[in-house]
Amino acid sequence: MDGRLADGLTFTAVVEVLESLGADKYPYFRVEGARATAKELEELAADAGTGDAPGSDQVVARLDPASRAREGQQLRLWFDPGKLHLFNPGNGAHLTL
Repeated sequence: MDGRLADGLTFTAVVEVLESLGADKYPYFRVEGARATAKELEELAADAGTGDAPGSDQVVARLDPASRAREGQQLRLWFDPGKLHLFNPGNGAHLTL
């Protein structure tokens, strides 16, 4: 992470894929650091021959449609940990309610 800003954190990431869906843009990017895994997800990835477990280290954000974000370019983002949603990969249960 690069820094703190108004009860959140700022960081930079390179946009791998950018989806434009009218009212929002969704940049997909990867984050560095330790990766949380589940044995079952690793087994599914091995069975599928993909090498990557679903959810791996790729993250998606929601941006305003006027954002100047572009694929392949670095993007500075602000993250509010209070709005983080975590789900159990086994049963889909919401863990942060």
